[in-house]
Amino acid sequence: MKTMLANVWHSIRGISITELDEGLFLFWLYHEVDVNQIEREGPWFFNSHMLLLHRLHRGEDPMGVELQLVDVLVLANDLSMGFISEQVAKLLGNFMGLFLEYNAIVVSLGYRSNLRFRVRIDIRKLLKRKKLALPSGKFSCASFRYEKLKMFYFMCCKLSHGEGFYLLCILRESKDLTVQWDASLKALPRR
Repeated sequence: MKTMLANVWHSIRGISITELDEGLFLFWLYHEVDVNQIEREGPWFFNSHMLLLHRLHRGEDPMGVELQLVDVLVLANDLSMGFISEQVAKLLGNFMGLFLEYNAIVVSLGYRSNLRFRVRIDIRKLLKRKKLALPSGKFSCASFRYEKLKMFYFMCCKLSHGEGFYLLCILRESKDLTVQWDASLKALPRR
């Protein structure tokens, strides 16, 4: 893992990785540019498992940090004209979790009914599929797609379950299973 992540992240001044506990690692990056780039380009995966990252502050105990938040890029599709704005992105982002930043690239590429924004979500909560938007008394419905979504348990639609959790499906009777989330939540990779 250490060598692979170091090669993928291409840090300017290097990286040190220490295993603190089983599945818990401390990443030492020696330049602020590296930290910002890794945060901006996430979420990151290793062996089909999502890496939950937290930037430690001075005096913070790494063993006491609860890793349950992840920053993801979201595409809000199918919006009506007049709903493509940073203000609407903030409203939708805060509906999903905590809005972090607006990305105007989809608008500049000519996708007129889409918004793209980064949001911090709690992996223990259900992913959002749609939201009715009603600013200024107008009506529009946004459907959400998540970029870099690799690991997803469709029965409960939480990011905290991986492919290994599918054993639950085998143990339950098929009549109890209703799948309400599917691969439509995954945004297509950008070209």
